[in-house]
Amino acid sequence: MAPLITLALKLAPFAPGILKLITGNDKASEVATHVIDIAKVVTGAKEPDNAVAIIKEDPILALQFKLAMEDRHQALANMYLVDTQNARARDVQLALAGQKNHRANALAAGPPVPI
Repeated sequence: MAPLITLALKLAPFAPGILKLITGNDKASEVATHVIDIAKVVTGAKEPDNAVAIIKEDPILALQFKLAMEDRHQALANMYLVDTQNARARDVQLALAGQKNHRANALAAGPPVPI
């Protein structure tokens, strides 16, 4: 997992919406970069690790981070939705071409199946 994604996930307790925005998203690195940038702005830290540590230690900055994330949530959610729409459009194109998305069907059906 990319270092920024790991750092962004460490901030999830302070802004739970982060988990949904990062997991299952092809743009996870881009979303994580935005999350870390918000943390750096809120804390004034120059390094991502420092921003995460400061938010964990300071309840006031943790609240400010949460509020900043709520302000940016719609823009980040749009990145998630665009990614989801692209996946659906791909499945539609496969269906129109007479092909099946075996991987998606196997994931939706239940336990992992050897492919």
